[in-house]
Amino acid sequence: MDVITKDWSSSKYLKLWLNVSICVPTFLVVETLAAFKWPFMTILTVVLAGSAVMGVLCGIMGVLGRRTQKNFVTLISDVFGKKFSKFFYVLRGLDCAGWYGINIAAATQLIVNLITVVTGVKVSNPIFIGIFLVLLVGNAVIAQSSGGLQRLLTITLCVLIPGIVIILFQMGGRVFANANFFVNSQGLVFRDVIGNICVVAAYWNGFALNMFDFGRNAKSDKSAFWGNCVGIVLGMGAMTVIAAIFAIQSFMTTGSYNWNLSHSLLHVSSSVPIHILVVVVFLMFMISTNSVANYYPAIQCLKAIMTKSRNSINMAIFLVISSAITPFFLSSSTSQLAYYWINLCGTVLAPLLAVLICYIILAKYHTVNADQYKWIYIVWTSAYIGIELVTLSILSYLWIIAIIGIFSTVTILHRLGQHAQKTNLVDGDL
Repeated sequence: MDVITKDWSSSKYLKLWLNVSICVPTFLVVETLAAFKWPFMTILTVVLAGSAVMGVLCGIMGVLGRRTQKNFVTLISDVFGKKFSKFFYVLRGLDCAGWYGINIAAATQLIVNLITVVTGVKVSNPIFIGIFLVLLVGNAVIAQSSGGLQRLLTITLCVLIPGIVIILFQMGGRVFANANFFVNSQGLVFRDVIGNICVVAAYWNGFALNMFDFGRNAKSDKSAFWGNCVGIVLGMGAMTVIAAIFAIQSFMTTGSYNWNLSHSLLHVSSSVPIHILVVVVFLMFMISTNSVANYYPAIQCLKAIMTKSRNSINMAIFLVISSAITPFFLSSSTSQLAYYWINLCGTVLAPLLAVLICYIILAKYHTVNADQYKWIYIVWTSAYIGIELVTLSILSYLWIIAIIGIFSTVTILHRLGQHAQKTNLVDGDL
């Protein structure tokens, strides 16, 4: 994954985003919106709008990554220094470990459900744990090969398209006749719409940092920007449509909509081969997502923290941490706190996007120094997190306000720095 090829066209970025977007955790985003009982087109619009907000930021980071040829680990170290940067590496690593485990647990549940559908026998907990561990280690092994991962990304997309066509053909004309959640929904609340646009955008806060890395492979600024910007919109849009298809199928079978993927897939088809096909496709997507969005960034962070450790040691540490914290996301008594914690990790990482973008753009002017960037980040992030801790809730729009605040503060300091430079130049001439 660290090999820089500089040959990525927009299509490669589209393929990347389509793969990382279509996975079980993104169903959580759509499921949240569905809980408002909004019309489907409203849900789709909110998802596309939120994705476009983050898409613009990812496009900019892709371009800057191509121009600087620096990954996010190096950039954080340049701004915050080697000692302070380890705080961000630990947070990003824990964030990745949490989502990696969530993906693996969801994949395990899909396999367990499939076994139950095929055999009619409920799977015991030891077998569940065994499947979980096999997937946990297997995914990490697959992630080691950059070439193998690229082939997996291509094969997955090739299998997805005919798979969805087959499912739609099976559902037939009943799809839209039974999809009454497209209409007759509750009235829209503007605050909820805006808030959830921010929720969708914030979902990619952590992975967005890696756009500096992937931008290094772009063949042009145009491909780095539009590939990322359009890729995230298409990926999340596709995820929403697929989630709706499964929810409708669940309604046709049970009489109620189910936006939980592992449950709705139980009703995806009466045909066992088609059920197997769908589960296999989603397993492939989750392996791709985990490899690119979770395993690779976490290993980068571990390498930065323990510079002399071997790859096998880093992999073992990551898998142990991931398997240790995953049960907290599965337990009904701790899952709410666990998801709050992992979202808080994203909350701390989100303002880094603005700081790193400003740092790269203004580096040649020498108007804002590293200490100022550090304090700008600390002040805005502390205010952001402080409000969330007081309210005990994730206020999705605050990260947008923090990013705008950072951009504004840096702009003011840059203008002041330019004025000071001009003043010093005039004084020198005198």
